[in-house]
Amino acid sequence: MHGLGDCPDDLTIEELTSETQAFWQDAAVRARSCARCPEQGGACAQELSCFEHGSYLEWTDRMPTVKRCTRWPEHVIRQRLAECGVPFRLQGFQEASFQCVTEQLAQARFETSVLVKLWIEQRAIPCGSPWLLFSGNHGSGKSHLMIAALRTVRRVRPAVRVWYHDKEASEDPFAQLREAKLLALDKVNPSQWKPWFHKEVESVLRDRWDAGLATMLASNDQAELVVHALSSLSRFAQEAVLCKLT
Repeated sequence: MHGLGDCPDDLTIEELTSETQAFWQDAAVRARSCARCPEQGGACAQELSCFEHGSYLEWTDRMPTVKRCTRWPEHVIRQRLAECGVPFRLQGFQEASFQCVTEQLAQARFETSVLVKLWIEQRAIPCGSPWLLFSGNHGSGKSHLMIAALRTVRRVRPAVRVWYHDKEASEDPFAQLREAKLLALDKVNPSQWKPWFHKEVESVLRDRWDAGLATMLASNDQAELVVHALSSLSRFAQEAVLCKLT
């Protein structure tokens, strides 16, 4: 029974034979996975076992009982975020961990939560849903709020087509950018764009704006510069929600 944690060391033959050999073998494998599982869960994700993913063996009154792992839901939501393009280093961002040390940060979180509530209370993200533009210096929390919003949407509405992208991604995402029901586009910095890239990005965003597809933007540039760079988006300056973070 090596590897079964707090398994009683005086189990009788009858108790041992109450489960199959395969059960005990899988239990030992799962116990080893649990011992090395990271805080975000998922060590057992690739195992083929009689135990469901995200479960483990616990002993209760000398009886092995299968329990659900409290870390597994975090693994699931991170997988959903990975599927929509969020890199591993950002997947842990949550609204609860966002520090509102200024009134502007508190207002940005409020505006974000209002839109997220709108998106998750309906079966589909409605066309014409307001856009969000976060602007602020590097490290001000723009990506944190965007990922926190995506996390909530992916948890409550996993079937909604969502996509996250920043300019450092390695693949060409323009098809995803145009079609996602909800897009979180990070590092929208017109001051650094080359003319051809400016044209491509503005074209994609104009298509989304005209189609009423929900979009969040984050920029290190001042909001006024972004609004000016996207001047072809009719009424963007008047209808987008602008959140300045400091």
